Amino acid sequence: MPRTREYLAALERAGLRLAGARGLERTLETAVEAARTCLGPVGGMLAVLDVTGQSLSIAALCGMSPPTGRADGTLRMRTRLPVTDAVRTGRPVWVAGPEDLAARYPVTGHAPEALACGAVPLRAQGRVWGVLCLVRPAGAGTAGAFGETERRFVRVLADLVAAAAAPAPAAPPTAETGYAERVGELSAALAAAGTVEEFAAAAARTLPVFGAGGILVVERAGDRMRVLAAAGHSDRTLRRVREFPVAVPAPLTDALARRTPVFVGSPARLRSRYPRFQPVVNRPRARAWVGLPLPSNHGAPAACLLDFPHPRHIDGAQQAQLLMVAGLLAQALDRCRIHDAEHLLVQRVQERMLPGASLGCGLTPAHTAGLDIAYRYRPASFGLQVGGDFYDVVPLPDGQIALVIGDVQGHDVHAAALMGQIRIALRAYAVEGHPPDQVLARTNRLLDQLNTRTDDPLLVTCLYLVLHQRSGVIRGCRAGHPSPVLLPPGKPAQLVDLPGGLPLGVMTEETYPVTTVALPSAATVLLYTDGLVEDLGRNGGADDTTALLAHLDGFARGGPHTAQRLIDSLPRLQDGVPLTDDIVVLAARLLS
Repeated sequence: MPRTREYLAALERAGLRLAGARGLERTLETAVEAARTCLGPVGGMLAVLDVTGQSLSIAALCGMSPPTGRADGTLRMRTRLPVTDAVRTGRPVWVAGPEDLAARYPVTGHAPEALACGAVPLRAQGRVWGVLCLVRPAGAGTAGAFGETERRFVRVLADLVAAAAAPAPAAPPTAETGYAERVGELSAALAAAGTVEEFAAAAARTLPVFGAGGILVVERAGDRMRVLAAAGHSDRTLRRVREFPVAVPAPLTDALARRTPVFVGSPARLRSRYPRFQPVVNRPRARAWVGLPLPSNHGAPAACLLDFPHPRHIDGAQQAQLLMVAGLLAQALDRCRIHDAEHLLVQRVQERMLPGASLGCGLTPAHTAGLDIAYRYRPASFGLQVGGDFYDVVPLPDGQIALVIGDVQGHDVHAAALMGQIRIALRAYAVEGHPPDQVLARTNRLLDQLNTRTDDPLLVTCLYLVLHQRSGVIRGCRAGHPSPVLLPPGKPAQLVDLPGGLPLGVMTEETYPVTTVALPSAATVLLYTDGLVEDLGRNGGADDTTALLAHLDGFARGGPHTAQRLIDSLPRLQDGVPLTDDIVVLAARLLS
């Protein structure tokens, strides 16, 4: 998913530029410029809710006509428009095109050209203060409605606009220079965070903004607190925080329960107000503390604790700035919580559609005698769509086994459903005893019937190998899929020369040549989807497949190995490595 990196880079640049933007017009121009780099020809509007809450004032326009309103440039909140709905509900509103617009908002007054739009509310200190609206052409030959990834981009961009343009006191909380740049860096880091783990790393950027020495972000977990992010604290302190009861008064627990900020200006004040919490955070460098609630609509209540190296009085301007950053943290945390929850759901759906623990269902000891088989599936770190990668190990009627791996084009519900159908079809044709070329040919013809999207049919790459475990002979064919890798003992890793046909779904009568290869004793054959080698050779200057072979050579020099150890060594499968595409790996090793 190269676009993901492009989006993140654009958001990081936007965060830095928005931090230095002066005035709402320049803020909108900066946001629209950032959006155009990823979304194409878009226009934008920035509107601010008045103090009565009864109308929106159009503060800036860039590349679009104003919606219907009064002559003074205001929009009454009682008028149903995408922008007023977004402010009223506190949720983004997406309009797919002119038909959708006419059906949902008959009084819009938009320019005659067909438009798709997205209106995202802007928040500060837990309340909606305005709205960012982006529009783009939705006629024939245009990008049209905003897709799911584009909507995520717009929501994060709106968070950056809200942080940069919120109507809060502009005086910095410290006398240090470079405050705007540090806020911009914090905004960009939080905007780029897609998971709670990434949020934890980004939250540490709060420290230089205020000259703080430590930060804790916690959420309520029953009668205790769960630490979501921490910097500047020892493991011992974090353990004490986790064990601290939420019913006992403390800056963090008060911020959680009362949802109001708590300011403690000195160690003496901490001892007098919170005697039981004072030993928990007792470290010589901490001399003042601020507990900030993080308003959330998703997940357990959360709060943030900052500590400072000197006693201090927090004046009104400083309190406003702290609350503004707390709102920024809260918005980012909400996004990351939603992403993690939905990503976990997607991962579980994907795993239920793959064999998992039932891999090789029907295999007997006779099928697996002399074989060591292992597999691994890792979903992409970004995006919430179900992937199309699949794998299987199928027992055949003659006692051999089939190793199957493939990848359905796309990452949506249709691709996932098709993946399940194709995997089952491959297994069925294999169990019927058809040779490899016929298994793929029959599946290819079936795919022509399953492809309900005739205007944009999905393609499937597949690798199908039949392994005779006693002789070590493989017969296989390939439909547009990466060739397998052979690791012979004591020799360099090499690609198996397996001529192939077109991916399934391209030509109904495509044929797939069968190749026979004899594996040496103790050799391993590795099947994988393309996510394993995506950008693998970027840092070393080699192409991706060459980089994979080089890694496998280095691994093999370590001596005898199991199939699982081989898979565990692969760089893209290491914990903490972000993935832009799903990965499936299947390894089979002949035992001596």
